[in-house]
Amino acid sequence: MQEDKFESLPPSVRFFAGETTVYEVTTTNPGPEGCRGRRGGGKHLLVGSIELEKAIGKVFGVAAFYDVGNAFDKVSDMDLQQGAGVGIRLYAPFGYLRLDLARQLNVRDPDYRIHFAVGIGL
Repeated sequence: MQEDKFESLPPSVRFFAGETTVYEVTTTNPGPEGCRGRRGGGKHLLVGSIELEKAIGKVFGVAAFYDVGNAFDKVSDMDLQQGAGVGIRLYAPFGYLRLDLARQLNVRDPDYRIHFAVGIGL
């Protein structure tokens, strides 16, 4: 794809890591930087995650997860970021509640994020 064609794409159809993927924590670079220093999203996205969840009784559970990924324009600029965390689960009659604490890995000054999710059971 020519650079000018990619730049004409709206951000809603470009790839970003670390916003809705990889628990929002693993990426310090959610996509390639444009000429004005803004993150413009990448042409490619590579993300992966593994999560272990264990129920404790019928109402509660605990989880541990590891995430890796990033958005990039060229494979040589991939720079995959990593994160890991733990969480608690509440299994409710209407669905579930999740509260996770995640942390960046392999960076000098890591960021921590709290992620809260509510799901409706069908």
